[in-house]
Amino acid sequence: MTQQAIGAAIYKAIMLKEIPSNELSDYVSRFEIGLITPSLYALELSSSPDAALSLGLGKLYKTFFDKYIEPSEMLIWGGRISRGLTLEQIAEQFSTSDEFLARFASASSTSDRIKIFVKSFSELVLSESDITFVAELIDSGSLSWAEAGTKLAELLDAVDISAAMLHTSLVGDLDDYIRPSATLEFDKTVATVITSAITVISDREAEDVVVTDYVGTSSSDTIYASSATVTIESGSGNDEIVLAENDGKSTKIIFEKNLSVNGLDAIEFFERGENGDVLDFSAFLTVPNLSLVDTTVLASDITETVLPNGAVVVIEGTSLFSELTIANLFGAGRPFASPTNLSKYVFITANLSQDSDIWYVLNNSNTALIEASEITKVGTLNDVNSFSLFPFDQTNFYTLSVLGA
Repeated sequence: MTQQAIGAAIYKAIMLKEIPSNELSDYVSRFEIGLITPSLYALELSSSPDAALSLGLGKLYKTFFDKYIEPSEMLIWGGRISRGLTLEQIAEQFSTSDEFLARFASASSTSDRIKIFVKSFSELVLSESDITFVAELIDSGSLSWAEAGTKLAELLDAVDISAAMLHTSLVGDLDDYIRPSATLEFDKTVATVITSAITVISDREAEDVVVTDYVGTSSSDTIYASSATVTIESGSGNDEIVLAENDGKSTKIIFEKNLSVNGLDAIEFFERGENGDVLDFSAFLTVPNLSLVDTTVLASDITETVLPNGAVVVIEGTSLFSELTIANLFGAGRPFASPTNLSKYVFITANLSQDSDIWYVLNNSNTALIEASEITKVGTLNDVNSFSLFPFDQTNFYTLSVLGA
């Protein structure tokens, strides 16, 4: 693994965003003359205010879901932090998520839910009186689950969370992670985690062979494409797909037919334009209609355009972050006319600065109305935006009529 890759991975793990080119050059230059090591670089970054936010996110994630945050989730939530979302707002979203609520479906009382919540991992140690007190606050409305989660996160071991986040960012999973001893000092823990992770990566790279057509697993994978990679079918799980940057080669990313078999995938370094990378939604749309992809639709438009069944649509606007905001693009005085028949579409949305979100729209209930429940987010194109300034090309999308795409 090159020092460029090591420095970039450490930066992403701590700052939850891609490393600026000048920062990466500075790290490599200092490493080459012996002024810094990967471990010291991780400690250096950890002292910044932004690092405190990412660590807070990792602790919240462990509190609500009883597992360490995965690389793909780091990218998604790191992007929201960079857009100004506070940890309290993130906790509110965690506390209302389907995954969080499912953990407590069998518990009949708030106190029982807290006991399940607390006893699921050993870092949280609360007495019966503490549990009763917190339960009473929640039941009375004085304390929300989000606020309780924030309080509980404060009790987690920051060193353990930090080390796990570093490891998962470097290696892509926790398979080789060894939880640090409580007696280890922070700098020794970081050094151990980074050294062991780099060893794992080096061993894996030595065994790697060029795979032109990649097929993923049911887990949440981190997939690194090379310039020789022709297709990627990531499978289920919330995967992170890192394409070869500026390689001048086209890689096709194949999406599955629905969220349960696709997951929420984050894609890095997607290249737009002729001869760029390709998105394949044919498993969902059957025959994608690309007649609108090179025309950017504004969310403020009122033309009530009738969408053809199977359309892939590119939309630019603000606050297009939820299923409801996508559903509200249909109707009188809005960009798209209400449908009249069973239909399905793919929407790609962004503003001038955010990541792009990919949505499946399946009009399968009330055929005259698009409902929020019929909309599912299946992916994110990181750092792809400004569609009106840099539009997609039809060759960026696969359809049965363009077999060479």
